[in-house]
Amino acid sequence: MCARSPPRCCAPGSGRSRRGCAPCWSGRRRACGPCCSCAAGPTSGSDGHPPRPGEASQRSGPLYATGGGKAILSVSDPVWINRTIKTGLRPLTHRTITDPTELRSELTRTRVRGFAIDDRERDQLTRAVAAPVFGFSGEVVGAVELSAPVTSLPSVVLRSAGEAVVAAGRALSEAMGSKIRSTRTREV
Repeated sequence: MCARSPPRCCAPGSGRSRRGCAPCWSGRRRACGPCCSCAAGPTSGSDGHPPRPGEASQRSGPLYATGGGKAILSVSDPVWINRTIKTGLRPLTHRTITDPTELRSELTRTRVRGFAIDDRERDQLTRAVAAPVFGFSGEVVGAVELSAPVTSLPSVVLRSAGEAVVAAGRALSEAMGSKIRSTRTREV
């Protein structure tokens, strides 16, 4: 998705307005680069009901293979992680994490680092970084994700891009009235 258009969650027909995503769309577009989107958390699905375990939405891919999904899972109740694993970790690319132990380790690294990395796991030509967004109750409600072609988001800028999405995630969480859990940004 181009930075000049609203994120997928605010696209026409999504049932949401651009106004609801203003902090991550208009306010962060320059800092985040070419792509910025919001991912729904594990308590909401596109039809208003909880999504199938392991699925963020049909458009974004399974939680275990996307930056936004891993950011959400990293701070979710272990029941969600177990359900995601139980549904199966099928490969979308040769880089998709398909081993439950490896996924749990990646979620721990994500939690400690403060942001998730999708390094060509959902799409061979795309990298992404994402950070969780917390609602008023302090529970994770979604994620803010920056995704771009690998040529536009080289591995040497993942740390700084990750710090930018953490800042965006904190800002969104604060706007939602959250008493934000610590989202660290340290080397892992």
